[in-house]
Amino acid sequence: MSFKLPLLDIKESRSDNTPSILALFGVQYLGTPTSHKQALIIALKAIFSLENGPGHVRTVTTSHQPESSSPNRNATIFQAFWFSSTEYDAWGQSAAVSSFWNGLQEDAGVWREVMRVNPRRFMHANGAAKKQGLARVPELSEANYADIAPETKYWGIYRERIPDHASDSFDSVFISEAQKKEMEGKGVNDIPAKKAVVLEDPPLSSSDASSTQVRLGRVVIPHGIDNLLYVWEFQDYSQVMEPEKEIWEKDINPHVRGWMNTLDKDRSKHGVLSFRNVALTTINNAPASIVPENRVMSQFVFYLDLAAFEYSGKATRDHFKARIAFEKHHKVNGALGTGKGRTQLAVEVAILKRNDFEAEYIGCLDGTGLMGYKDLFDAA
Repeated sequence: MSFKLPLLDIKESRSDNTPSILALFGVQYLGTPTSHKQALIIALKAIFSLENGPGHVRTVTTSHQPESSSPNRNATIFQAFWFSSTEYDAWGQSAAVSSFWNGLQEDAGVWREVMRVNPRRFMHANGAAKKQGLARVPELSEANYADIAPETKYWGIYRERIPDHASDSFDSVFISEAQKKEMEGKGVNDIPAKKAVVLEDPPLSSSDASSTQVRLGRVVIPHGIDNLLYVWEFQDYSQVMEPEKEIWEKDINPHVRGWMNTLDKDRSKHGVLSFRNVALTTINNAPASIVPENRVMSQFVFYLDLAAFEYSGKATRDHFKARIAFEKHHKVNGALGTGKGRTQLAVEVAILKRNDFEAEYIGCLDGTGLMGYKDLFDAA
């Protein structure tokens, strides 16, 4: 089905093949941050301001979906962007940054996930003139919506918008065992011939021992797996007015929330390695509101590969219903069509080869990010 997102811009990260950096840094705490955790948060902000630091930083807090919520899994997360990986390397190897990172105690509850994003395997789409994500870093090339070929203007076109799609299948050698079984149960004819691996769903309640178990010391993941998929989806409701708010809350968001709950709760069926739903608190130290009526939300998701993501979107009823409802209201003669809607949406997709990803978790809760997949990554 063909569909045009309103006011869509496509961003490629740069004109050459030098990687940019998308990095997530987190500080975990139980309930609210103690004075010690506050000091760690302040220290991270301080090293971000050093020479060669990120060109743009967003600060967010984790907010879990109801089905898998746990009050023990709170965190402040920094979403940091470097236009050039050489700048990031200079920053990371500096004495001040090395001293901070190497000096963290075995129970610190601090982690980082760093992605080297090749522009040939990256896509950014933004549903408003206001830039988000990596598009806020200077020198990014842009394409106006009117200049985009009609055949690449439909929902789920991510693969065709990634420059290297014609020469690379972007397939991982792995498939989730649960997703493979679901495909078999639905009679899918073209199930990929991949190695089936068991993925982990989050604990169902905070009474689960795994939800409060801290793994002391450092878990270092020096590389990822080929074609690991990173997806960042962004929703800004801060400018919505009636009746748009009513339309979203009645017709669209119930399906969106159902889709996000499914991704989080049933990760194994969707090829999801890590899911975080977050609320924005600051951009480059400027405060942002997160009250329910005026919130900015986003999701950080790691999938086994793009194929897992695509199958998940096609096979999930709530995702299909959300798409239909969105199309109904945003078509030319719809209530929110021709630019009437003020909800701002953005998405970034990065396909990561083996050496494009690294992570470290220091004194973190079991189940944090990709920490539980170290053995899988080490064997890849």
